[in-house]
Amino acid sequence: MFNLGVTEIIVLVVLAILIFGPRLPHVAAEFAGWIVKLRRAMNDLRRESGIDREISEARREVENAIPRDVRRFDPARSLDAGVQSLKRDVAAPVVKELESARDAVMVDRREPTAELDESALVSPAAEDPSATRPAD
Repeated sequence: MFNLGVTEIIVLVVLAILIFGPRLPHVAAEFAGWIVKLRRAMNDLRRESGIDREISEARREVENAIPRDVRRFDPARSLDAGVQSLKRDVAAPVVKELESARDAVMVDRREPTAELDESALVSPAAEDPSATRPAD
């Protein structure tokens, strides 16, 4: 309720002991009695004013004003459906491209045929004698 940490509570207890000393149990009992009286008064006020009834009627009116489809809307399910749809729309072309790339790589990896060009087998150094001779 007050968002007090452990250190704040310890400081309050020490201050209470220093201020009230041996009368602390009597003061704490009086304080607890005031809190009980305050809570009773608040509950009586809420009951007499009818604010709880007004709040529940307002909530019911708001809920009735919202269409049933909107009340049943599940954001998590809608998001999952959108993601699945996006996966289908995006994944299909990507899978096709990957399969065509894989097929192209498989064609390139095939064994070379015996119809090789003889000029491709000759090294460039064998054709140019100056390439093997040291520079003067």
